[in-house]
Amino acid sequence: MKKKYIISFLFVLAMILFSGKVFGFTVVIDPGHGGGESGAIAQGGELEKDLNLKIARYLRDYLSDYDVTVYMTHNGFSGGELEIFDRAIFAREKNADLVLSIHLNSTETGTANGAEVWVTANTSLDKYNKNMTAFGNKVLGNLGSLGIANRGVKTRLRSDSTDVYSDGTRADYYGIICYSMRGCKIDYGVISPAGAVPAKVEAGEGVPAAIIEHCFLKGTDYKFIDSDADLKKLAEADGKAVVDQFGLKKKKQKGNTPFNDIYLDDWYHDAVKYTYEHNLIKGYNQTTFAPEDNLTRGMLVTILHRMEGEPYVPGVSKFPDVQDTEEYYYVAVKWATQNGIIHGYNNGNFGPEDPITREQLAVMLAHYTQYKGKYEKQTANLNSFKDANKISSNAIEQITWAVGVRVLEGNSSKYLNPQGNATRADVAAMLYKYCTRVK
Repeated sequence: MKKKYIISFLFVLAMILFSGKVFGFTVVIDPGHGGGESGAIAQGGELEKDLNLKIARYLRDYLSDYDVTVYMTHNGFSGGELEIFDRAIFAREKNADLVLSIHLNSTETGTANGAEVWVTANTSLDKYNKNMTAFGNKVLGNLGSLGIANRGVKTRLRSDSTDVYSDGTRADYYGIICYSMRGCKIDYGVISPAGAVPAKVEAGEGVPAAIIEHCFLKGTDYKFIDSDADLKKLAEADGKAVVDQFGLKKKKQKGNTPFNDIYLDDWYHDAVKYTYEHNLIKGYNQTTFAPEDNLTRGMLVTILHRMEGEPYVPGVSKFPDVQDTEEYYYVAVKWATQNGIIHGYNNGNFGPEDPITREQLAVMLAHYTQYKGKYEKQTANLNSFKDANKISSNAIEQITWAVGVRVLEGNSSKYLNPQGNATRADVAAMLYKYCTRVK
């Protein structure tokens, strides 16, 4: 079982290392302008580059609560200029799934207002124009809830009809969109960087990008950017659209255990915490519990033996498949056998390495309770469960007891799943209920 977990872990680790991603979806946020390129000037004298950077940072912080890898093309720099081409190449190097270029619009007259989103016009795959148009509309809808007028989702193509992507369609006009899609720069036939191979957009190699012009820097729109609180609202409008369009899930909050795979909102969190703190179920190591792994019959007997303080019993095991005195469960099996807690299979074996079923777990707990002198016969309507017919005839009494004392419970669909394997989480939950309701 440990070997299986280690192999799975190494596979996931390899995927992370080779992909460069922490999570399955990667967003590159590009704060428009920066350095020596200040952009336009807002009505209150603020530089567009500074406002863009604040929105980008707020967006990064918003997305940090989700299972997504986020990079920024820059975090502010004092001088010089970061070429649009370099920003797009950075996104490709990070294996980005989405590029968001953060901007605020400007006009000489100061009378224009509203938000607009620019996306690729390429329709070779849904991930380009179709999905990005849907994303843009969600951004605009969110901004509209703040009172910002909707100027629409837009596309614009290069005027040169010979400037095309790999699928033969004309390239997009704006650099961040074009270079993200193309993965390189082609200027009069010269490819940069040297030796770069243009992305095959028809094969999905292009990175979809959006330019978000949140509102105008002057005029009636200025009220949407005149405080940090307002800039944060713009970022949240973008973030909500990213989450919604691309189906991002919130990061799980680590639970109050040493295990990295147990989270606070897991249904079994409290049970794992209790059984760990009471030295009933240990992890595979100091940081791994593996809640979805099956637990074996040998492991369960060892846990019950541990609950009794691991008493020694003389003699030898009666089971043909439990003869190795060096096995961790050997003494526990002897103890459980001598005290009537386990009886083995009809073929005479115990099956210590077999996954324990939920029914077998309930039966062993019932026998353990009898051994403790605390067993009281229960009544319960087993027919209320849709799979009551799956309960073994010789386990009816023990299952009735387990259901009656609320150690064994069905799921929300009224299935008891008696023949299903009990996972480590299942066992933790049943032991937690047992120790707090029966023992």
